[in-house]
Amino acid sequence: MSKLNTRALCRIAMLAALYVLLNNTIAIKAGNLRITFASLPVVLSALLFGPLESALTALVGEFINQLIGGYGITVTKAGDGEGDVTVKVNGTEASKASKDDRVTVEAVAKTGSKLVS
Repeated sequence: MSKLNTRALCRIAMLAALYVLLNNTIAIKAGNLRITFASLPVVLSALLFGPLESALTALVGEFINQLIGGYGITVTKAGDGEGDVTVKVNGTEASKASKDDRVTVEAVAKTGSKLVS
């Protein structure tokens, strides 16, 4: 179904809720392997209602699962582009080095830790 009406949104919500329930409750654990039946609502939605509703079911279900699963929404701070990492070639700034210089790369982060290779 290409048109998302109220009925389709309710189906997506119910199948996403079933996805979260199956992912968090019923699982077979064997060492590091964990087998769940969480994909069943997504497959059912794909077979019955098409790829758009299936993708939305998986997206909403996994988003809710990540929120309640301990990870939450993590905010990462992007650098301002200046001063995050300084790259030097043989003690000279990389843009001023000539083509024939032997390369020793030194990167210094804002925290003061040095990475030398």
